[in-house]
Amino acid sequence: MNKRMRETDLVARLGGEEFCILTTNKGPGQAVAVFEDIRRQIEALQVNIDDGQSLSVTISLGVTSTLDGSLEDMVKRADELLYQAKEEGRNRVIIDQ
Repeated sequence: MNKRMRETDLVARLGGEEFCILTTNKGPGQAVAVFEDIRRQIEALQVNIDDGQSLSVTISLGVTSTLDGSLEDMVKRADELLYQAKEEGRNRVIIDQ
């Protein structure tokens, strides 16, 4: 994720398998393009494990582009969208516009 984002963006691990990316100056269309690209890149990865097998990995993303409330409110909204993405079948980007 760090390789895909700009130097001015922030990629942080929230815990477990959850990450938060803070990026600015992107409209909803640009945000969808960036996060869809990340999703496709991760989906294309093959993770090799010890016994010679490989695993596929997917990612679900919740993205908020609304500047309402506090940063905590925005993270909470993105988290709600993440769970919506998981409920709708996983391996997708859900963005509020």
